[in-house]
Amino acid sequence: MAVAFIREIVNLNPDITLRIRVMDNNRHPVWQGVRYSTEDWLQINRPASSAVPVVVRPDNMAVPWSYGGIQRLYIQTVTTGGLVKNITAEIHGEDAWDYMVLRDNSLAEIGKTEIGSLGDAPGVNHSWWAIVLLEDGRLEWRLFERQGMRRDDLVNIVNGAGKFLIDIYPTLIDKGAELLPLIAAL
Repeated sequence: MAVAFIREIVNLNPDITLRIRVMDNNRHPVWQGVRYSTEDWLQINRPASSAVPVVVRPDNMAVPWSYGGIQRLYIQTVTTGGLVKNITAEIHGEDAWDYMVLRDNSLAEIGKTEIGSLGDAPGVNHSWWAIVLLEDGRLEWRLFERQGMRRDDLVNIVNGAGKFLIDIYPTLIDKGAELLPLIAAL
């Protein structure tokens, strides 16, 4: 169970208020000494201008494990004209890897990124993110830091090691019996 912590939330859009709610039964974010429950929205107000963004750095905020859709991070934008848009973020496992999945109002998947291997292992698969509401109204996820290896990097290593063994194995056999312990160690 990889953990995707939210280190900061930034609003660069002077026409949109950003609101975030974490529906997680185990983790409750804290901002300015206030502990937010699963029903509370953390509001990131509109900046006076994009040159002076509003930045919130909550403690203990993370994208939750979905557990079949029960838990989610809700992101809501509200324009000065009252138009409301919603997306959700959740983590789920797939093929021994964890993914952060973003969904729209109809729960259709609109984005997905691999965030670590299965298992909550500090030092191995935790990551820290920023959610940024850009001037043009788009949400950007920025990765600050990630522990552990990316899935694609591991696949490349495994494939490379497999290729390495296939390429040199016949050569080592030709070198004689003294190299057999080396082959066994591979």
